[in-house]
Amino acid sequence: TNRELTRADFDRDKARYESEVKETGSKVGTGANDLWLWTKTRSALLATDDLRESTINVDVDNAVVTLRGTVGSAAQKTAAEAAAKGIEGVTSVKNELKVD
Repeated sequence: TNRELTRADFDRDKARYESEVKETGSKVGTGANDLWLWTKTRSALLATDDLRESTINVDVDNAVVTLRGTVGSAAQKTAAEAAAKGIEGVTSVKNELKVD
């Protein structure tokens, strides 16, 4: 997954991203850009060095991102939230990550 994903790339591979949502057990709402924001958020999390090994589920509903799962430290929890907030179009982030 590429952090620099373009909208054209996304539109071309939209069916694949819809499949990934189902495979990960994430929830994506019916907002016009929810799947796009889910894809961009997951890409940003995967590109964040300290988060690659963590288990983070991303849900998006009407441009609100919810992060669920487990990370290894408070710094990772903060980094995940910052990555999600940095996605253009995300209106807010609910950080429900647990530190284990």
